[in-house]
Amino acid sequence: MFDHHPNYVDMGDILRCRSFSHLSEISIRSFGSNFSSIICSIFVSYCMYIFDLMRMIKHYNDLNLCI
Repeated sequence: MFDHHPNYVDMGDILRCRSFSHLSEISIRSFGSNFSSIICSIFVSYCMYIFDLMRMIKHYNDLNLCI
């Protein structure tokens, strides 16, 4: 019977929380500077989030291969 890996869900939640707090931290820090730098900060955070997500997915696939 196929079952989702519980650790993967936990890692996903942790990743999501970390990314959103990181994103708001950057937005708050950039507030007061010009609009383009805020957009740039959000874009960088988004790229970092995608990169982390890809790494997590790769890690999850490696776990599946070991089972």
